[in-house]
Amino acid sequence: MANKKTNYFHMKKPFIIGLSLLLYANIQAQEAGHYLYLNAGGGLHNLSYDLQNGTEKGAFGYSFNAGYGYFFNKHWGVQAGIGLQSLKPTATLNYMTGAPSTDSDGATYEYRTYYKNWKEQQSLLFLDIPLGVQYQYKLNEKFQLLAGAGLKISIPVKTTYKTTGGEIVT
Repeated sequence: MANKKTNYFHMKKPFIIGLSLLLYANIQAQEAGHYLYLNAGGGLHNLSYDLQNGTEKGAFGYSFNAGYGYFFNKHWGVQAGIGLQSLKPTATLNYMTGAPSTDSDGATYEYRTYYKNWKEQQSLLFLDIPLGVQYQYKLNEKFQLLAGAGLKISIPVKTTYKTTGGEIVT
């Protein structure tokens, strides 16, 4: 049991060190134009793919991001970060396939497979790297408008799937 705790801490050690450095940098980054951010969220997450003979459905997922931003002047800035995102979509298949075949006596037939409510659940974890530009406009001392645009690179870290129901008949 002690070995599992040691392995668990060893796996979390880079995360703890990174979070500590981020908080330390946040204390040090008091200059105007520099900022650090942390955000977390959750909601309905899904993959967008073409499933010709079935349906797809999203499920609850989460995201956690940390990053750094810098404004070059009073209006324009850039930001970059790193984060994790989880997805857990489910696909349901209802279709029939057929393939020509020959039995041991040499007779030809069509080998058919029917998928009825065949459900597969995928679990995915992505490492996200967001990059963007920002524009800010101060309306007064208390209010400002902020707009941003950018892109996010998502690298799969862990992917699994399992069958959760349905039947296959041949």
